[in-house]
Amino acid sequence: MALQTVNTQDSLRSGQGFTAVIGDCKISATYTKKFQQRHRHVHVMLVIDASGSMAGAPIEAVMQSVSQIAGWLKHPKDSLSMWTFNEKILHKLYPRLVKKVDLNRLHRDVKEHIGGLTRLNDALYTVMKSWQPKEVAGAASFLVFLTDGGENNSKYKKHQVQKILADSAKQFDKLIFLTAGSSEGEIAYLRELLQNKVNQNKYVIRSAGSNGSHDIRKLFEFAQQVIEEVVVKYYYKGAEVESSTFQGRGGGRQKDLARAALNDINANMKRMNISLTFN
Repeated sequence: MALQTVNTQDSLRSGQGFTAVIGDCKISATYTKKFQQRHRHVHVMLVIDASGSMAGAPIEAVMQSVSQIAGWLKHPKDSLSMWTFNEKILHKLYPRLVKKVDLNRLHRDVKEHIGGLTRLNDALYTVMKSWQPKEVAGAASFLVFLTDGGENNSKYKKHQVQKILADSAKQFDKLIFLTAGSSEGEIAYLRELLQNKVNQNKYVIRSAGSNGSHDIRKLFEFAQQVIEEVVVKYYYKGAEVESSTFQGRGGGRQKDLARAALNDINANMKRMNISLTFN
């Protein structure tokens, strides 16, 4: 019987888990604890495109999503910060406990500064250069960066942004880039900033076809899912799991192979609060 691999790298989700089918046998895993039962608090740094094309419904959808994320972050030490960018890079919210954030005031403040062009390079360079991890010491930190366009005549050059991203990415658990209606070329440029510079496990890019309200909300739901996955996977007991690929060796019947894979997964996942069932 050939070696078969159960790979959970991209499919673990809180409350959903994964299912692996080997022949006529099935292995399924689901989280036994919810995101809210984590021991590690979270910091989410939002960097939002505030160029002219984001006026109206797009920015409203963004702020609705921000409110949803704020309501989801229930640990007493969870915190938020926010930047907006167009031709100016503005620090709208310094790191603050979620329970102390005035979301209505933040909403009004963001709406007052919509307009102009997308200075993507300047935004990334300025935000990363200004990042102070000690301000959120002990937190699992996430960047959520949304744009509906691409680089447009920034002061900072590509190589400068690549260097600051490579240096700063190590201080985050995940960099989450969301594009809402960006062109293929603009998305390709964003990938070029990251590829071969930032560890591919440190970032994710998700794109939507437009900056419509529905697409923007879906993008932020994806960001929330990524944050939850990382936190649930690593921060129940504080021990990181180096790999989520486990191999099941066996011979003869498919059922024996599936049981061998199950035993192997159980042996390697003791540090994660996972329950496994064999069907």
